[in-house]
Amino acid sequence: MEPGAERPRRTLPLGDDPGQFAARRVGLFAVIIGLVNSRILALALSLAALLGGVQAQEGSGGDDLEVIRGRVLADLLAQDAGAAAGFLEKIDGGGRFSDLDYAEVSPAHLSRVEILCVAYRRPEHALHGKGELREGILLALDRWLADDPRHSNWWVNEVAVPRALARVIFLLDGEHPAQTSRRADRVLGRAWPAPLVGGSGQAANLFYRVETALLASLARRDREALASVVARAAEEIRVVMGEGLQADRSFHQHGPQFYSGSYGLEYARVAANLAVLVRGTGLELPAEKIELLTGFVVDGLGWITCGRAIDPGAQGRNFSRKHAWTDGDSVAAIARTLARLDTPRRGELESLAARIAGGVAPPGEPQGNRAFWRSDFVVHRRPGWYASVKAASSRTKGTESGNGEGLLQYHMGDGACFLFRDGTEYADIQPAWDWRLVPGTTCRQGEGRLPLVDWGYGARGGARFAGGVSDGTYGAAAMVLDRGGVRARKSWFFFDDEYVCLGSGIASGENGAVRTAVEQRRARGPVRLSGGSLETDRRILEIPAWVHQDGVGYVLLRPGSTGAGAAGASSAVVQVAEARGDWHEINRRYASEEVSASLFSIWFDHGVRPRGASYAYIVRPGIEAGELHDYAAAPPVRVLASTPDLAAVRHEGLGLVEVAFFEPGEVAAWDDLRLSADSPCLVLLRRSGEELVLSAANPAYSWPFREPFRLVLTLGEREPLVLSLEDGRTTTVSLNLSGG
Repeated sequence: MEPGAERPRRTLPLGDDPGQFAARRVGLFAVIIGLVNSRILALALSLAALLGGVQAQEGSGGDDLEVIRGRVLADLLAQDAGAAAGFLEKIDGGGRFSDLDYAEVSPAHLSRVEILCVAYRRPEHALHGKGELREGILLALDRWLADDPRHSNWWVNEVAVPRALARVIFLLDGEHPAQTSRRADRVLGRAWPAPLVGGSGQAANLFYRVETALLASLARRDREALASVVARAAEEIRVVMGEGLQADRSFHQHGPQFYSGSYGLEYARVAANLAVLVRGTGLELPAEKIELLTGFVVDGLGWITCGRAIDPGAQGRNFSRKHAWTDGDSVAAIARTLARLDTPRRGELESLAARIAGGVAPPGEPQGNRAFWRSDFVVHRRPGWYASVKAASSRTKGTESGNGEGLLQYHMGDGACFLFRDGTEYADIQPAWDWRLVPGTTCRQGEGRLPLVDWGYGARGGARFAGGVSDGTYGAAAMVLDRGGVRARKSWFFFDDEYVCLGSGIASGENGAVRTAVEQRRARGPVRLSGGSLETDRRILEIPAWVHQDGVGYVLLRPGSTGAGAAGASSAVVQVAEARGDWHEINRRYASEEVSASLFSIWFDHGVRPRGASYAYIVRPGIEAGELHDYAAAPPVRVLASTPDLAAVRHEGLGLVEVAFFEPGEVAAWDDLRLSADSPCLVLLRRSGEELVLSAANPAYSWPFREPFRLVLTLGEREPLVLSLEDGRTTTVSLNLSGG
């Protein structure tokens, strides 16, 4: 932002978690100073300044409170105060800024007062220590406190405004009258009731309050309150069954809702900044808390980030915000912050930050497969590409809307499958999207608006069966879809170079055609087809067929083409079209602004009121169009079964069979080995000679968990193998088949 320019009002927090904009802020204590996106450069400078301050304070033997105060002050004073003179001139006789619209309750007034305070305290600033500046600061501050405006959104009243006020009070350092202090205390108490030792809220919402309480205790030099705030924050860094950090390193907010990519970001941001702020003092966070936090960043946030992009399936309603695809920058900032600590995983944190800073998805860590079993979410990573599946069960919610955001995200938990190669594939195209063609989903088409899922109401899946199985290298996901008038059995099987998507039992008793979306992303480069090139904006393909676009091959399968029992639709549609939409239609925080984008789409059309429809296709990232013809003619994967009861695929080269038992059943894994299960489950079988590694998971578990899930697997004529699966996580066993 240019000196003297005003912060765009559109960055004002308006949602239950408006601080998601703050997730793109960098700087060691941006958590406290609450700077907006347009000041990233200044924040980077702030980080350097604060780190210098930290080094100067460490080892000084001074009082812990003063050490922490010095670190905070160094950060706050590193802000760009070039606009201070202009702001001072705009204060009218009543203490208001003449160019601000006070009809909307906004902390913008207090943010300007903060900049004036920075100028007053910074020795090298031209206004440093000026009496007229101090008078202007107190006049504007008293005006706000006297008016005490209230917003209709609790978040503004209890988080945004107190946090902004706390920065001002800290910078004034007692240079304000007692009456001002009493009024300020009333506002600050809304964030964390006096004497700032109780706290309220859960997970990320609690941590928002920590920001205010921490600064307020420092401003008052209240050691007891400071210790209590830090202790309460440390207590929240824990694995929980409710809202917060989960056992699988995913993050829930607003109930059992996967929110790592927005609320989880804020949680990690506050916690990381706090950990660095108090390091080396008597309030230092315990090592186990740092280990847990680092694990969430590396094994949670790091896994859902590709290039600068965070997986849309992990962002919740944040995906409906502008530039949401760059939120990976926040992961990098958090990783850099934690890397300042003496943690055994510092190298991994530095590697994660460097990978994101590169802006692409280069070869490197992490690679493999991870099933976030508490969130019904599966990630598969290979050098050069990333894919994921977001499902929802009766245990979990899909994606919510709320406060006018995420208005069209009804189907984001219905098997959304995103494929990234560089992280920009879906960048800022959300207004132009057809939200009934979310990649990977099967849903009913229509002309009206999609149902709202305000605060997750109506966002749960319609069946218990949803989730994944993973051995760390390979994995599968599956779900029973029963939502929006459509039922289906859907599965995804991941390998080294490709993944296979199967659907069966697709049915609907309501009007409206049912479609399965294979892809919908930015059109980049020509579209090559098995029958030539796409010469018009749309073409109906007879199955089998293949499509190539932007370095990705899509092999559309027909019934029986890849093995007995394989089932696929008879035709599909491929399209490249200019689409238009309005940001206001998906997120009310924005004024009307039309967006156009050229979109590449593939979908299967199952017709109106289908009964028993199906589909089957392979996605092969990183293949040239000239190679795809031969690949499609003899793919290395074979569909063993695709029915409403059973889906199974074998990769011939890897010696790997992946199975989704939607019902008890049996499948011929190899000619000499059959696999049967007495309960619904997901299974991986990796075979090398007589060695067999079996991984299994129960995607139909109940929560809270009550009793072990007993799974009986039979391999040929051998004694049945009985596994006790306590929840949705994967259990792996190794077997030797040579002994019979």
